[in-house]
Amino acid sequence: MLSLKKEGKKVTHKKMRVGDLKATQKEIKAGKTFGMADAYFKGTFDPADDVEIIVSSDNHILDGHHRWGSL
Repeated sequence: MLSLKKEGKKVTHKKMRVGDLKATQKEIKAGKTFGMADAYFKGTFDPADDVEIIVSSDNHILDGHHRWGSL
């Protein structure tokens, strides 16, 4: 996130509905996504608190596809 600011890009933080986001990655590894979701249900990982999902101004996911899939 810091590198985006250094490049002069506008960065804002806001909560969004998961269903409003659009994937840009064709493949998401099921094992990685399941692992995050499983850890969430066990109470050892909260994908919403740990790291942001980086999204473009038109709601396309730029980084965080597996985290998004686990939500």
